[in-house]
Amino acid sequence: LLSAVTERLFDVFFDETLITDTSLSPAERLTTCMKQFLPREQELAPATAKLWVAQYYMATSDNSEKKSHEKLLSTMYTHAYNKVCSWLKVLAEEGAIAPETVPRCALTLIIFCEGCMPLLAIEDKESYSTTWDRLHNHLQWLCHQIIASPPPNT
Repeated sequence: LLSAVTERLFDVFFDETLITDTSLSPAERLTTCMKQFLPREQELAPATAKLWVAQYYMATSDNSEKKSHEKLLSTMYTHAYNKVCSWLKVLAEEGAIAPETVPRCALTLIIFCEGCMPLLAIEDKESYSTTWDRLHNHLQWLCHQIIASPPPNT
């Protein structure tokens, strides 16, 4: 049931058509798709990111609900990974990346987006907009690197 609900939520929150918009370059399409994994509105990002960080805390601390939080995070990760792989496979079919690099590139992109959450959870108003912009710029750079020269699949 958890997997079915998570899959449905992913279908609602992630726009699958963005990866097929050939008016954009492959790197721009990948960037646009991956931005869907980050909080969508800058003003709401700290609250959204804090919820994400809290899920990790609950899954890694000793508490009575640890197993359910672990299962939730595992299910969300699996669906996120599969979603990114599906986008990368579209780009591989177009020749933008080598098909054998899809799993490694997907993992790299997921790790980046998840790693952004603790930084986005910080509400220091003076540095926050810089952090928001910097993370989006780094995501764009990473997507362009993947398209330009995907890492070898080892």
